[in-house]
Amino acid sequence: MLTIKLKQKPEDFQVIEVIDLNVDKNGKYAYVLLKKRNYNTIDAIKRISEKLKINSKLIGYAGKKDKKAVTTQHISLPRIDKNKIKNLRLKDIKLKFLGYGDKRISLGDLKANKFKIKFIEKLKKTNFLENYFDEQRFGINYNNHILGKLILKRDFKKLDSLIERPDNYYDYKVKLRFFLHSYQSYLFNLVLAEYLSKFDHFEAQYGLGKFIFLKKKIKNFKIPLLSFDTELKGEIGKIYKKILKKEWITLSDFLVKEMPFLVSDTQYRDAFVEVKDLKKKGNYIYFTLSKGSYATVFLKKLSEYNMII
Repeated sequence: MLTIKLKQKPEDFQVIEVIDLNVDKNGKYAYVLLKKRNYNTIDAIKRISEKLKINSKLIGYAGKKDKKAVTTQHISLPRIDKNKIKNLRLKDIKLKFLGYGDKRISLGDLKANKFKIKFIEKLKKTNFLENYFDEQRFGINYNNHILGKLILKRDFKKLDSLIERPDNYYDYKVKLRFFLHSYQSYLFNLVLAEYLSKFDHFEAQYGLGKFIFLKKKIKNFKIPLLSFDTELKGEIGKIYKKILKKEWITLSDFLVKEMPFLVSDTQYRDAFVEVKDLKKKGNYIYFTLSKGSYATVFLKKLSEYNMII
């Protein structure tokens, strides 16, 4: 059972993203450091776009950050006068002009995230994390994966009855992609948990079941995020086949010809990621995780780890 309460206030959960930027005096993009409090990334960008009168689709970012937190990340704007950035005043949003450059910041630019999180328990160190997707991936009602499954079952009528459809088709496509990715993430979590259950482990609950954590690390390996072309091989393949049978889903279902923008080749995700620079100062812990990994999963692990080790 999780014994810590996450994110009592935004300052309890602080994130600074790590990316590489080539900054100079020229270039068609303005690079800005965005520090926000109680805003998710998309809503913060909308506020900035409104104030600067820039289309929000032209604002680039390397990763989405949680709302109930204090986060610092990089964004790119179409080149504008730096004084407009410096003079912008928004509640709970601060911008720092960094310079100009030729490349728009995009999702692939994120390298890692550095965390500072309130953790009053005694810290027992571990240097690896089982790379599960956490509850944020599945929405407030824990049903994004269910909506993604409706896409694969071609039940578009039911899907549209359960979601608020955006005004424009671009945003609708983005939303559908996220639902499908959520279902792929849900299946990934099931497979990883079942595979790890055969080793010496301990458990932690989350909104859609349980995470299995290992007492000792094993050799890292990759797990596919299912798509139409996934090769189901070895032990991971056997587990996936069993789960797909239970879900009444086949690989061919991922070939959504009605919505070709949802079709993509198989992607792979590490079963484990390294936890770097873990330390405790006062009531806060500090650590770094690679992109795409969840600090909240690590906190769940640490809390249970304290109890059994």
